[in-house]
Parts: sequence; structure tokens; C-alpha cells
Amino acid sequence: GGSGGSGGGGGSGGGGGGGIGGFLSGLLGGKPAPVVVASVPLRLAITSATAASHPSLGAAFRELLDGGEVDERMAVMLLLVVERRRGERSPLKPYLDAMPGTFHTPLFYTPEQMEGLRGTNLHAAVVVQRRQLAGVLERHVQPTAKKLLLDLKKAARAGSTEATEGGEVPAAAAAAPPLTTPSV
Repeated sequence: GGSGGSGGGGGSGGGGGGGIGGFLSGLLGGKPAPVVVASVPLRLAITSATAASHPSLGAAFRELLDGGEVDERMAVMLLLVVERRRGERSPLKPYLDAMPGTFHTPLFYTPEQMEGLRGTNLHAAVVVQRRQLAGVLERHVQPTAKKLLLDLKKAARAGSTEATEGGEVPAAAAAAPPLTTPSV
């Protein structure tokens, strides 16, 4: 016995995905034509290659990546941390401003909200995940981000044209408060 929507919309569940058209198309045996909603050139994506080609920190990112100290995902996260700390001078500011400032998942629940999960598998999973993330933050993100920010500050002090391309590092970014570890 089939589900009636197995040919319809690419496995998104609930009858084939593509709304009523996908459902009907699945029932009738045809597949809906793909629809391009948006197309973004790869050159606009923020990737590890973006970090490796950073005007001031590209060499540091390449060294971290080549040495296996960070993976591609961590390089992107570190780039975003560094650029957020640069504030107004960051060429990525419009992108960073568009990113959400808060999240509404159990990982970000307040202690009071976590109490509502006590005794469930989800509570235990969140506690474990928070501990793991705190460890990554303390062992990898904080030390590496501090090093990158110091490298950026040194390059700006040296008056390097590479360091000031895209703007100088504002004093607030160089003296920003420490990265914090989420409470477990």
C-alpha cells in the first residue's frame, strides 16, 4: 500500500510536500516541475574560502584550516564572530544584521523554561548539548577568536593596507567583552 504522495514532492512528508498541487500530482503519477524561488551566486556565500581570502586574516585562516586546527564550519563561525566584533566597519555587517538575534529552541531556554522539561529525554539532551557546546566554545572558539582579533589589531596598528581594507578595526571591537560560555 502506498501513501498516495510518494511521487509528489521530494520526501517532505505529509503527502508529498508541494501543497495540494504536489499531492494531486503524486496521485496522478506525475512530478511537479521544480520551481526556482531564489538563486544566489556562490561568490556571495560565506564559506571557508571567504575566511581564507579575508583581507587581513586570510593567512591566519588558511594556516588554521591547513593545519587541521579548525574545519570549514568552524572557520565560517570564527569569521562571523570576528566580523561581528568589528561592528560598523565590517563589510559583512548587512549580513550579520539580518541574522536572528535570538532563538526559540530548547538549547536557548531560560532556567525556568528548562524546568518545564525536567524529567524528559529532551531535558537530558539539552543539558548534554549545552555542555558539549560550552566545551567547544572554551577550547576552540574563544582562544582562536581571541588570536584572530589580536592578529587583526596588530595588522591595523602596523598600518598595513591589507588590515585597513574594508575599514579599520574600531577600538570597541579590539576591546570587546570576552566571549561568554552559556550556562549549563
